[in-house]
Amino acid sequence: MKKLAATALVALYFAILALPLLNMRFGLIEEAPLLGVTIPALRPTLTAKEVAKERYQKAFVAWFEASYGLRGTAVRLDSSLDYYVFQEAPAESRVRVGSGGQLYIDEDLDYFNRLALPPTQEFAALAQRLARVQALLRARGKSLVPILSPSKTSLLPADVPSAWRRELGEPRPSEVVYRAMVRALDDAGVRYVDARALLQAEQTSRGVEMFTKRGRHWNALGACLVMGSALRLAKTLAPAVAFVDPDCTPQDAPTLTIESPELDLLRLLNVWHPGPLRDAAPSTVTLPEASLENAPSALFVGTSFSVTLVVASERSRLFESFFLYYYNKTAIHHLGGESGHPVDPTTAAWRDETFSGDVVFYEIPEWYFPSTNSEFLVQIETALAP
Repeated sequence: MKKLAATALVALYFAILALPLLNMRFGLIEEAPLLGVTIPALRPTLTAKEVAKERYQKAFVAWFEASYGLRGTAVRLDSSLDYYVFQEAPAESRVRVGSGGQLYIDEDLDYFNRLALPPTQEFAALAQRLARVQALLRARGKSLVPILSPSKTSLLPADVPSAWRRELGEPRPSEVVYRAMVRALDDAGVRYVDARALLQAEQTSRGVEMFTKRGRHWNALGACLVMGSALRLAKTLAPAVAFVDPDCTPQDAPTLTIESPELDLLRLLNVWHPGPLRDAAPSTVTLPEASLENAPSALFVGTSFSVTLVVASERSRLFESFFLYYYNKTAIHHLGGESGHPVDPTTAAWRDETFSGDVVFYEIPEWYFPSTNSEFLVQIETALAP
């Protein structure tokens, strides 16, 4: 009986070893998908020269690891143990697990721990260009609304994991950079929305966080508040345009699933799907306008944070139409539709898309200070300068 049991265990052991190889060859079981950037690895050609130089061996290992049967299942199992049991992210992940269930992207942590301080003239140059473009558009009855979008680490610094926190003293270099940006804009007379200051104040007064715990971006309430502030500034710069404030009345915290945009960092962890989750902050009311006939049109220029502003504007139907210049590289006019087309300032279509709108929302992400998408300002100034 013991011999039979030992034989069965050995057979089971080899069956477990063989299953990934069989699945690799025949695709018997559907692979669990993995998110994030993966580098395709092609199976190398076996030649004596490649073996002698050890290139074949290295390439074969890379291909085997990328193509190993049930790799997705194994990765998700390992990642789930790290996250749910040890509250950690895999070492190769871009996501970091903070206290209180907060998740951070490595880019935000890099900014939080930055050491380099850009020259003062770089902040001044950007601010002066913004002032010129704002004046050029205002002369045409349009508005340029710069928006300083904050890093999650700036609003929730206490939750940054200790393993990813440099003790840099106060103020931190990232804080010095932020203050330099604000000072340069004020000195140049630029009218702008400081979303960091706005959301910090709202977070304190409301007692709720303005970023989702398991995502990188501000939540629906935060996006609505920023959108409302941006529209009020647009109205000041272009009084003739019929801008309408969004309704940001708080609702109950929404129930989210792994597919919800608010959980983008949780998805990047490649863990097994959890059940429904409650967000840390309330959502907002949707009270659409009865008609869009007289609604203005808008151009958004920025990162994925600008996408959340577009979503906030569509929730209350604030614009008849919009364009989004994603990183000023891809022009998108319908979220969830086609991937868009390249932004090309040499074409007539670019002029139509850029200047047909009533307002330009120009996002300046804090983690890229003193500038990002600055080529857009150059393109606008070149097109409008007398």
